[in-house]
Amino acid sequence: MKIKLFFISIFFSICLFSQSSKIISGPMVSYIDARTTQIWMLVDQSVKKIQIDLVDYDNNKTLDFTHNVENPYFFQDFIPVTIPLESLRPNTEYILTISIDGNEYEKSFDIYTARPYLDDTHFLIGGDISNLSSKSDEIFNSMTKMKSDFMIWTGNNLSSYLSNSKFSFKSLSHDYISTRLNSSLNNFLQSTPQIATWGNLDFPNFNSSENLNDSTYHVFDLFWPNSLKKTYNYTFMDYGLYQKYSYNDIDVFLLDTRSFREEPSSNSSLLGNNQMERLFEEINKNGATFTFLVSPTPFLSNGNESMINYSDHFNEFLNRLKTSNVEGVVLLSSQGLKTSFVKLDKSSNLIESKYWSPIYEFNLGSIAGLGPQNFSRIKVEGELDKRICVIETFNEKGEVLFVKKIHEDELKY
Repeated sequence: MKIKLFFISIFFSICLFSQSSKIISGPMVSYIDARTTQIWMLVDQSVKKIQIDLVDYDNNKTLDFTHNVENPYFFQDFIPVTIPLESLRPNTEYILTISIDGNEYEKSFDIYTARPYLDDTHFLIGGDISNLSSKSDEIFNSMTKMKSDFMIWTGNNLSSYLSNSKFSFKSLSHDYISTRLNSSLNNFLQSTPQIATWGNLDFPNFNSSENLNDSTYHVFDLFWPNSLKKTYNYTFMDYGLYQKYSYNDIDVFLLDTRSFREEPSSNSSLLGNNQMERLFEEINKNGATFTFLVSPTPFLSNGNESMINYSDHFNEFLNRLKTSNVEGVVLLSSQGLKTSFVKLDKSSNLIESKYWSPIYEFNLGSIAGLGPQNFSRIKVEGELDKRICVIETFNEKGEVLFVKKIHEDELKY
C-alpha cells in the first residue's frame, strides 16, 4: 500500500494576555496543507487593516501578509474575515503574529507544515451545539485541553434554529455571530485547526429556492473557511460542501447530506449523483491506511435520515466501495445520543448486498444538544503496517465513556 509520509498539524503557543478588543472571535486556523492555510476571525467594524507575519527562524525568512478589511455584505458591528496564507514551505516551523491596524495582537501561533515521516494523528469530532449555553462551558474546556491535531464539526454548528419562513442571509449570519460570541466555544476554536460540514440547522432551507441555497452556502463559507483549495469553489451546485482532506497516512472525506437530499424512499438520493461520482473518483486514487467517510447523517444506524433508508442509493454506495478496492474504511456519523457502532460484514442481514470485508460505522452523540453532552477523538497510531485506529468518546468532564480499537489488518481484504 502506498503511504503518504507527511503530517500536517498546528500547535498554539498562547501568551497570557487579554484578548484584543478589536478581535471579537478567533483567530481560528482552518485546514493546513503542505503550502497553504487560512486564518479566520470576527473583527470589529472599525478594523481597516490586518497584518500577519510568518517567521521561519531556521531559514531566517519572513513572510508578510497584508489584508485590507472590506465589508461587501454590509455587516453591522462585526465583520467575518478570512485571510489566506500561501507559499508556505513544507516541513517548516513558523511563528505567526497578527497586528490589527498597527497594534500587535497578544497571541502568537506556532505552525508546523508537512513532516516527511510517519507520525501519530489525533483529531476531535462532534457536532450539534443547538442548546449552547453557559452549561456548555465545561465540555468546551475539556475539548480545549484534549490533545488533537484538528477538529471536525459534523453539522448543526449553530446555537438556534431558523425555520424556512424566518430564513435570510442576514438572519443566518446573525445566528453564526451570536454562536461565535460564546467565550468557551471561542477558546476552543483558537486551540486547534477546524473543518466543518453542515446539518439541518446550518442548512435551514431544504426544498427552498436556489437563491436561498446559494445564500446558505455563502454564509457558511464566511464562517467556516475549511480548505483554501475547495472542491466547491465554483461547483457548489454540483458537489455541495463535499471535500477531501489528507493528514499523514489518513484521508478524511466530509460528505454533504443536505444540498441534494430527497425525501427517503427506495429509489431516492441522499448525496446526489455528482457528489457520489466525485467521492469514488477520489477514493479510487487514495492509498491511505485509514479512510474516514464523515456524514452529518447516519449510514447504517437507525434514524429517519439514515442512508440505509435510501436502499437503492445505499446499495450503490456499498457496491462502489467494493469495486474501488479501498481498504481501511471507517464511517463516522452524527445524530446519536451517545456513541454506538455497527459492524457490517458478510454475515450481516442489514442489506441485500454482502460487503466483502468488515466495515464499521460509529454514530456519535452531540456536543451541546438536547441530550447528553459528549465528544469524540480518533487516534491513528503505531508503526508502519501496524497502525491502530482508536475511537474514544468523552463526557463533558473529559471522562472516557467509550473506547474501540481497530487494527489496520482488520479492514483489509
